[in-house]
Amino acid sequence: MNVIVFEDSGVENLYPVTTGRPAYAVTCGSLRLIDFLKSLNSRMIGIVRPFLERIQMLDFPELEQSIDLSQRWTLIVNARLAPTVKNWEKISALMESSNQLLPEGILIRVGWATAAAIIPTSALQGYPLISACFARNFFKNAQSSTVFQSGLSQ
Repeated sequence: MNVIVFEDSGVENLYPVTTGRPAYAVTCGSLRLIDFLKSLNSRMIGIVRPFLERIQMLDFPELEQSIDLSQRWTLIVNARLAPTVKNWEKISALMESSNQLLPEGILIRVGWATAAAIIPTSALQGYPLISACFARNFFKNAQSSTVFQSGLSQ
């Protein structure tokens, strides 16, 4: 499974702690979202604000520049997702159940924001991944037969 962690416009609400680092690298207690995501041992892509792209490349060289199109599913996670054990358990359970998902995948929202999604990788073809506009463009017209107001917290 591919994993994409992206910053959306809500990252501005985390100012000033996100001024010089991606939102996924902010420490909450002793945890960072990026560390949870790394433990998935999946191909991972990070989409950050343009001025942080070079910092991301230097601090997180393990992040890829493209997805693996041979993978059936792609997990997409908002970089503002709080790195709590509860959220981690929900994301893990979601990944484990990916074989039972509807063909359209699943979209999880917290209020107006997309918290996470598992979508068919084929749905990403034609979207420029390494772009600050990715999340806005992709989720603007996201079609999913299953949208949950979940217990995930941002």
